[in-house]
Amino acid sequence: MKDPRETVHPERRVLSRTGPSTRDRPRALRALRAIPRSGRTEVRALRAIPRSGRTPRRRGFTLVELMIVLGIGAVIAAISIPNLLQSRKNGAEAAAIGTLKTLCTAEAIFREGDKENDGNLDYGMLSELVAANLVDPVLGSGKKQGYLFSATYSFSTSEFLWFATANPVAPGITGDRYWLTNMAGVIFYTTGQMTVLDTNSCLLPAQGVIPT
Repeated sequence: MKDPRETVHPERRVLSRTGPSTRDRPRALRALRAIPRSGRTEVRALRAIPRSGRTPRRRGFTLVELMIVLGIGAVIAAISIPNLLQSRKNGAEAAAIGTLKTLCTAEAIFREGDKENDGNLDYGMLSELVAANLVDPVLGSGKKQGYLFSATYSFSTSEFLWFATANPVAPGITGDRYWLTNMAGVIFYTTGQMTVLDTNSCLLPAQGVIPT
């Protein structure tokens, strides 16, 4: 008994066997056959990689994110800058006190050692202290660490009296206080006005002066 599936017209059977089979197959199959066997493995491996494992596309900052970063930076600067300026002023004032103490010691050595070698036991000016190597050249220039320094003996009694001052270069920025001292060795300060050298009596101002 013949199989009913074999009752196909002989011409149709021949056409189905000998006809162009590429018309009946999907295009993907034809494209796959066109790829060499060495390249098929790479295609399959690329398809096997999930989208989440591929390299993401880079993107820049948005305007909102940039504004947030700038706002945080401005807040930090507003908090830290005043503290930094105050710390610098405190440091400059502490350095001014130390420099005036150095001048007190230098004046005493200058007088007792007769550094001028003239037979007179007198005090010296700031330039003379530098020449005797009792203070550094930076201090001898009159400006050091945000303060202006002056030192001189009394023009009337150089053997017994001398006077020194330290004023901030930029009041309110490099310092708030004005410093002064004399042969007594006590350092005073005022916040009202700049101190001026008294080249005669070498006395301290009568008002607004506070000892340290």
